[in-house]
Amino acid sequence: MTSPLETRPLDVGGLDPASVYARLRSHHPHRPSYLIESLDPTRARFSVVGYRVQRGSVLPPAADAYGRLARALEGDASAQVAEAFASATVGFVSTVQSVMAAKIALLDDEGSAGRLMVGSPVVVFDHATGEVTIAGAKEERDCDRLEWELANATGVAPAKTAGDAWPETVRREYERDQLAARLRRARPFLGDEVETLKLCQVLLVPIPEVEALDVYRALPRREGDAVGYYLDFVETQMAPAMAVFGTSGTFIWQGGLGQGGPDAPPLDETLHAQLPRPELTGEPSLKAVKLINKLEKFSRQMLGGVVGYSAAGGLGQWALIDRPVYVHGHNLVVPRVVGVGSDTTAESFDAEVDALASDVLRAAATCIAS
Repeated sequence: MTSPLETRPLDVGGLDPASVYARLRSHHPHRPSYLIESLDPTRARFSVVGYRVQRGSVLPPAADAYGRLARALEGDASAQVAEAFASATVGFVSTVQSVMAAKIALLDDEGSAGRLMVGSPVVVFDHATGEVTIAGAKEERDCDRLEWELANATGVAPAKTAGDAWPETVRREYERDQLAARLRRARPFLGDEVETLKLCQVLLVPIPEVEALDVYRALPRREGDAVGYYLDFVETQMAPAMAVFGTSGTFIWQGGLGQGGPDAPPLDETLHAQLPRPELTGEPSLKAVKLINKLEKFSRQMLGGVVGYSAAGGLGQWALIDRPVYVHGHNLVVPRVVGVGSDTTAESFDAEVDALASDVLRAAATCIAS
């Protein structure tokens, strides 16, 4: 934000970050917004809610996406952390930059190198101190408006608890015969061209008359989860509207205010060195990417990239996108990656995919039934 900012403490009345986000977003459902939620305060100090975002950007494949995130860390640290978050860069970047640096050809449907949001009124939960602070433009009275909208939200249901049932309809991008053929094509390369290989299956889950945010709020937390996210992007001339959510237990980079240690390496260098990750591609990772492109023939988009924020003063956090859920209209798109061995069958592959997607499927079924 370029106009002067103000900050003030906020009493959220016991609401968690996801509930605060749901209440604020209900007033502006067609404006870009985001939630970055700490699920383990010992590993992620802050939860941040941003809404009525001022600017958004779609990064073309040739963009210096990693450098963009690193430059957003520059500048002096603010006396108020919430002020830094009000001007932070938030969103995701894919592995496109690392793939291009390795001179690997991109797929036709590769899409963007990332999508970012910059500048918004924010609610910042500091889980180290227990304080909740808001920040926004003083001249626009953002803080007054935020407090009123939080107190006067209607139609926001409490978060649901996922049951054990699955949705009645779950479609698969690859049917069993197609999947079996892909596995047969992969086997000759195992142990020769690559040591390990991870392939992707995509589940499609219709959610008619269900708010995708409710599915996120109903997600059962997995052991090891450190951060959750919900990013809601609006349509632009370069890209359609999209929302994506998920959780992650792997931080690629953290810095500032006790996060990531006092000597955090440069963010852009870290992303170049760490992406793509072998746990999502196989080893060696770049050779695996070449093989994956031949076998899958569709872009994994943001899967395998990073999600998080960069703010002035070196305050940042970027987590691996290993279990994303895309929202396309009234459908959830759930990609999951499974390792392939010489004895992997289409049935065993899909069984592992189902296990990895079970949290999303259970949450979706609960929201559909209620």
